[in-house]
Amino acid sequence: MNLQETYDKKVEQLIKWANAYYVDDNPLASDEEYDKLYHEVLELEKNHIVKNTDSPTNKVGGIKSTFAKVEHPNRMYSQQDIFNMEELDKWLDKINIEKVSTILVDPKFDGMSLKLIYKDGKLFQALTRGDGLVGEDVTNNALRVKNIPKTIKVNSYVEINGEVVISKSNFDIINKEREELELSLFANPRNLASGSMRVLDTNITAERNLEFIPWEVVSKPENDTIGLDKFILEDLGFKVDSLFRYIYNPDGDIVSFIKNIKKHILYINKHRATYDIPLDGSVIKIVDEDIKIDLGYTNKFPKWSVAYKFPAVEKTTKILDIKLQVGRLGTITPVAMLEPVNIDGSTVSNVTLNNFEDIKRKDIRVNDEVTLIKSGDIIPKIVSIFKDRRDVNSVPYTLPITCPTCKTSLIQENSYLKCPNTECEDRVVEALKYFTDRDHMDLPGFGDSVIRHLVKTKCIKNPLDIYKLTLNKIETKTLFGDKTKFNLITSITNSYGKPLWLLLGSLGISEVGRTISKAIFSEIGINILTASESELLSLKGVGPKIAKNLSDYTKDNYEYLQELIAIAKVNTNKPDEIKRVWRPSIKEVVLSGSSSLGKHVFKDKLESLGISVKSSVSKSTDLLIYGDGSGSKLEKANSLGILTLTYDEVQDELNL
Repeated sequence: MNLQETYDKKVEQLIKWANAYYVDDNPLASDEEYDKLYHEVLELEKNHIVKNTDSPTNKVGGIKSTFAKVEHPNRMYSQQDIFNMEELDKWLDKINIEKVSTILVDPKFDGMSLKLIYKDGKLFQALTRGDGLVGEDVTNNALRVKNIPKTIKVNSYVEINGEVVISKSNFDIINKEREELELSLFANPRNLASGSMRVLDTNITAERNLEFIPWEVVSKPENDTIGLDKFILEDLGFKVDSLFRYIYNPDGDIVSFIKNIKKHILYINKHRATYDIPLDGSVIKIVDEDIKIDLGYTNKFPKWSVAYKFPAVEKTTKILDIKLQVGRLGTITPVAMLEPVNIDGSTVSNVTLNNFEDIKRKDIRVNDEVTLIKSGDIIPKIVSIFKDRRDVNSVPYTLPITCPTCKTSLIQENSYLKCPNTECEDRVVEALKYFTDRDHMDLPGFGDSVIRHLVKTKCIKNPLDIYKLTLNKIETKTLFGDKTKFNLITSITNSYGKPLWLLLGSLGISEVGRTISKAIFSEIGINILTASESELLSLKGVGPKIAKNLSDYTKDNYEYLQELIAIAKVNTNKPDEIKRVWRPSIKEVVLSGSSSLGKHVFKDKLESLGISVKSSVSKSTDLLIYGDGSGSKLEKANSLGILTLTYDEVQDELNL
């Protein structure tokens, strides 16, 4: 294949992907794949070839036919992308940075670009970017976005460019609701935001809780004397994100100037994971008007601005196999084994597929190419399947009929398949891992491999067996070294005296975790072991499932529980009214970021003092305890004037 043929083939693929992305809101490739192919086409076009006039390198975005087409009063440009500091240095050299006095470093939010036009103080028109010259009139939809001002304080013509976005938390809520209704899931927040602005039913737009984040004042208000876009926007009543920075160079210190620009780019990237609004880079803009005029534009982007793209948190990979995991309650979970891929700094080689109905509904198959993201920037999740890339021999996934561990016939329970064999080795291992982890009975040293070996050598099969372990039994039946044997016995001894509610919440009783167990124990104390279903139902917060599961378990296992309570020296005393001796005014606390000691240590201690530990900051929060990675929660606490302390400060005060 010669150079021209290679180019023609690549540009044909790029046109297909661009149309799917910009027009149909249904991407056929990940951002990383699109960017890679785009730059390959760009490089080929520098050679002596016959350039395709429809190449996406010549265009900005695309237009749907549903809405009226309107010519932009001022063209909406795209941004030149760069991907590392070396490329940034080249751009800074090209613009003669030594002549620049002010640079704006702005977060680049991942949504849909929108132009707002105000006349006589009222929102006159809202246009999508389209191809940059002509956009779609989505004014009626824009009027349903809550934070787009319907009126502004000035009566002159004002034109504002910005981004319509949807938060990651709202995106997850919407997809969860669609999953329950067995509807197809949205691929990512960006496409959901774009699609929500292009629906004919504006009630749908309103329901999606979209936000508008402005990033440019194209036509400024008459008699404007402020000059800087962000301050104009705030003055007009727009919500301006706090991550932007104006970087100044009043003294001509170019080294410090460039250092500060790069420092803020890295700062935005660092806070990316903790940010609820998806962002995929930083935009670096010259503020000096005379320099902007001198530099001008290409046919696609301004020469005085550039987008620094962060490493993709969305990657494409292949499903190599689908394996099965057996949970502590017998639930069979399908897991996709992937071609290893680096996503946001970590290698991902497998991802959970929820349940088998989900596999069937989405038609997930072995050898499928898929898009992978980190849900909440933590848990990897498949968001789209490229079915157009399938091999002709691809076949649907076949449901298992027996347990992969013990070969017992599986049973159907709602959307799940379950192994009914309570003595299935994997069920036993997972139940013991749950019992011993640090959020439950906290027995350090009892990890997966240790528990699995103890089960295989028939040393243990339930929590009671753990407390019956002796050094002699471990020495005669296992292959552990002296240090491991000593640590296990020490761990068991150190776990003596835990409260009864924690023991019950660690046993894996369906629907009865440590929180509900603690609430019931606080009400009725040791009577939790003998309470009937009706007695439990009379308690606040206890529903039918909880009442039935707990009463059935305690009735069927009463003698076992008595023996376990005795051997583990469990504290069965109902606590008296707790008297707080640490900061009596603090009743509600939120934990944010990481702590070397472990957040669970702080949570347990605070709850033992009668302090409520919540997951989100609100006006009722009395204290935020924070560490590394405390993003929006710390910002919100500061904005509400809430007391904030570091984990180290609280650790010292509580003598942890």
